[in-house]
Amino acid sequence: MVGKRISIVEDIPGVTRDRIYAETNWRGRDFTLIDTGGIEQESNDIIASQMREQANLAINMADVIVFLTDIRQGVTRIR
Repeated sequence: MVGKRISIVEDIPGVTRDRIYAETNWRGRDFTLIDTGGIEQESNDIIASQMREQANLAINMADVIVFLTDIRQGVTRIR
């Protein structure tokens, strides 16, 4: 979406833990894209909890949310 690779991408969940920012332009509009880790189910795991917090911070800052999912798995329910 920004024209270059800025995030680490792996098939293993939990690689993206912090918010990753990138300035970009689409159709003449400048904006900041924020990449976050996936939003996992509630757990007692401290890393998973912190990843959820980072995603929630980005959601609360956003004017627009682009939700991407793995088409092979589809959308899953979060409890």
